[in-house]
Amino acid sequence: MKKRSVLALVLAFVLAGCSSADIETQLSSENNKNGDVSIEDIDWNIEEQIRDNDRFVLMDYTNNSDVVLVGFKLDFKEKKDVKEEVKTSLLEQIQQDVGLSDEQMEQFYDRPLEMYAKSEKIVNPEESVTGQNCYYYQGYVYLKNPDLYELVEPDIATIQYLKDDEIYTEYYDFHKKKYSLEEKTEEADYWTDSELGKLITRPKDKIVRSDLDIENAFSFKIEGSSQEDFESYVEDCIGKGFTVDSLRSDMNYSANNEDGFDLYISYDADQEVIDVNISSPQ
Repeated sequence: MKKRSVLALVLAFVLAGCSSADIETQLSSENNKNGDVSIEDIDWNIEEQIRDNDRFVLMDYTNNSDVVLVGFKLDFKEKKDVKEEVKTSLLEQIQQDVGLSDEQMEQFYDRPLEMYAKSEKIVNPEESVTGQNCYYYQGYVYLKNPDLYELVEPDIATIQYLKDDEIYTEYYDFHKKKYSLEEKTEEADYWTDSELGKLITRPKDKIVRSDLDIENAFSFKIEGSSQEDFESYVEDCIGKGFTVDSLRSDMNYSANNEDGFDLYISYDADQEVIDVNISSPQ
């Protein structure tokens, strides 16, 4: 396997437009003052905690705003005064933590240190969430090394909130102390117009967001869901005929219907999100 492919699998470096330069080019400055949340409304803290009998670097936060938060992400970049020998020592520790080879680690010595914390939980005003994961760089490996957090500082905050059945995305640049608001909003109750949407039940009284809606495939998230909600939705899909070659566990269900349509459902207990994917026969 090529070096680039290995790194993509291990750390999945998809920056997804989170740099301040990208944000400034994509957003309209006319909307900078129109957001309903300030960074001061979110009382956040990151520290090493014990979870599942292991040490992790985790984020807690409280929503002190007047709106419902549906997503909160903090991106961190390397501090300006980090000494090279300290960074080298930390990268050696990261290599051991993640299990990368010397060749795979080469590119990290030439780039700034990065980490991020992210929560997709629904948080009502005056409510708090705890134990939200932090990650190395922009990948999907849970952060366990607290030394990395000591060498980085906040760069960009991404705040998503609910208003008038729409989801707004607001950014805060910690360095420029400037807010930016995405012009485009998301429907908080999205549903496809394709035939795939007729094969399964549209969730009620939940935030539903889609990340893929094309002719042959539809993927969506049911946010703010419990384990019981997951079990109930699985049973509903079974009742609609998705029983062929079925596989079921506490957090996953997959099956086809008699016409060959494929369904996969999973549950993320940490984020309280049900992921649903339905596709046409190959």
